Amino acid sequence: MHPVWGRGVYALNHLSAVFAAGVPKVNENVARRMGFEPFPTIDAALREAEARLGKDCSITYHPHLEEQTYFTRVNVNGN
Repeated sequence: MHPVWGRGVYALNHLSAVFAAGVPKVNENVARRMGFEPFPTIDAALREAEARLGKDCSITYHPHLEEQTYFTRVNVNGN
């Protein structure tokens, strides 16, 4: 287990979802076991967030956009 995941796992109880963007098909089960919802691309994750929460939802993301491998945390109205 990665130490960063171990420290962050408690936050999952307070988030509506954590999307893992850029997850290869072969690793989807790994992402799910960690409590994340896997998506093949960033665009797919953003489309799902907007479909669930509306276009005015709040999105927090990992700052390394150029790597195209980050997690998108989505919440609405601070929940």
